[in-house]
Amino acid sequence: MVTLGAPNVNPSGSAENVFALLKTVELSLGKLLGQGIGAGSMFTGFFKLNLSNPISSAKFGVPYSARPKAFSIKYKYSPGPIVKDGKLNVLPNAKDSCDISIVLTDRSAEPYKQVAVAWFRSGENITEWKTIKTDFKYGSIPSPASYERPKDVYILDNGKERLVKVVYGTGNEKPTHISVVFASSHRGDFFEGAPGSELFIDDLVAKKIDYMLI
Repeated sequence: MVTLGAPNVNPSGSAENVFALLKTVELSLGKLLGQGIGAGSMFTGFFKLNLSNPISSAKFGVPYSARPKAFSIKYKYSPGPIVKDGKLNVLPNAKDSCDISIVLTDRSAEPYKQVAVAWFRSGENITEWKTIKTDFKYGSIPSPASYERPKDVYILDNGKERLVKVVYGTGNEKPTHISVVFASSHRGDFFEGAPGSELFIDDLVAKKIDYMLI
């Protein structure tokens, strides 16, 4: 996400077929703040810039109550060749990957409960449109990948920003919110990524509820 330069998330394609293009870019001005990498990101929620704590600027999640089984999406991805950190130092041997994720949470009480997660992460170079299907995992996940674990979320509470703890739910809870996130670099929230990485996305559908998200 770019706050110190030109937008790096844009519509692309034609009038008959519009899709999203997310790019990871290098930000020379951001280097001074340790924010020299801007990953293209698009998500459900809202953004309120907090210069003192940039990671908290994105407030993920919108109201949602369905229980989908899986999601499908068409995508293309081209990872950039050299991964850098927020000070534009090269990270040797690091590889970039795209992230596509959907998290369902129950926010009816604190701590919030992670009801289900469906996550796709890949660094494969995909030059032609490819459709993938990813199942939701409900409740606690045995031997989860690091990105499948509950992640605390920032919210605005009576105009004040605070961090709310998120823990595993049983999977039987009724979701109250959905967070859909796309990123051209999987560590973009830490201002790391490969300049030149490009993620194209189109036709995201949550299966079994016949509900088009984008």
